[in-house]
Formats: sequence, structure tokens, C-alpha cells
Amino acid sequence: MRTTRLLIVDLSLAPGSYPPVEHWTHGRQLAFDSFRPLDTLEMPEVRQYSHAILTGSEASITGDDPWITRAEELVVALVRAGIPLLGSCFGHQLLVRALSGRPYVRASSTPEFGWLSVRQNLDGVHDPLCRGIPNPFRPFSAHWVSLGATPGCRHAMIRFRHGPVWGLQHHPEISVAEGQRLLSLFQETMPPDRAVLIRENLFPEPQDTRITDLLMANFLSVGQPGRT
Repeated sequence: MRTTRLLIVDLSLAPGSYPPVEHWTHGRQLAFDSFRPLDTLEMPEVRQYSHAILTGSEASITGDDPWITRAEELVVALVRAGIPLLGSCFGHQLLVRALSGRPYVRASSTPEFGWLSVRQNLDGVHDPLCRGIPNPFRPFSAHWVSLGATPGCRHAMIRFRHGPVWGLQHHPEISVAEGQRLLSLFQETMPPDRAVLIRENLFPEPQDTRITDLLMANFLSVGQPGRT
């Protein structure tokens, strides 16, 4: 049995304000390393890891920054090595860009911020990542077998046929208090047009199902004996 060791690919621009590694690891006993493609050219040795998480980011997935290209290359390397992958928000979009191609990612005409209901479809209900998770469930959100959808996003949850590779457009790892802080921060610091966009597409009532522990247990069980 492979020892569980997690690689967290930190895709944030300003981890002092938005710290995704802390969000995914807070209160959990995990053996993990974090890697920031924004800060280094040297890629990690992927075969030393049993699983990998791709975090969210303040960046746009349609950008041409060199670090995004490095992150795409890392995704491909992880998939080729058979490492189970879970992408959240920007990480979800990065999976699509790296594995399906850039034409499949674009700015949403229906951005979503706050707490939304995600309903699993039949594939989602029977998927190992969703084992035991309520249907529907409500996570925090800020923004291709489809597993679930929100009213404004048909592909809020996806699983690729490349292997054990999942994407979530929402942020199950972010608590209600942290989500409220981030929403306030975004509206205070973003350009006026972006702040207006957030306010016009805000679902402000916190109704968080808190699926993170179960989601992580399901994800980290992939590749272990007796689990798929």
C-alpha cells in the first residue's frame, strides 16, 4: 500500500490574503508538501506523492502567464503518473485547460459568489468522491463527465476519463467565517466594475453543508486497497 502523501499545488497570487494551503490542511493530520508554480521553475518529483490537490486562485484561467503554463505541465505529469487529482475553482478550470484544451475554458456569463446549492446527477451520486455526501449540498463558491450542477454552472463538479481526476468549481474547504471575510475583501479591493459584479451575483446567506472532511476522506481513499 502506498503511503499517503499529499501534494498541494498552491495557485494563489497572494497567499497572505487568500491562503488555500491553510484552508485545505487546517485541523487535519496530513503528510503534505506545497508547491507554488508562481515562485519556482523547478517541478516537484510527482511520483513521491499519492494524491494531489490543485487550489483556487485570484488569477484568470484565460491568462497567458508563464506560471500557468508550468501548472498545466505539472497537471499532465501528475495524470501520466496516475496520481489521483482534485481541483477546486481555478484548479478545476486548470484541469480542463490542461487535459481538454484552452478552448474549453472561458469567462462565465453567470458568475456566482457565496453559498449555492450543488445537485449531483446520477453519475455523481454513484461516484466514489461523493460517497456519503448529501444531495444537494451547499458549499462556498467564488466565480467532463459532469457530476453535479448549480443553476449557473452545468459543470460545477466533473470527473475526467483520464483516471482518478476530479474538479469542483466551488470551495468546500472554505469555512463560513472565511468565506464572509473573503467576500468583504474582494468587494473592498477589486476594481469598481468587479466589485459591482460580485454584489450583483451574490448568494449571501451562509448555508454550508461542510463536506470537506468527508470529501477529503473519500479522495484520499482512492488508490488504497479495496477502494476505487
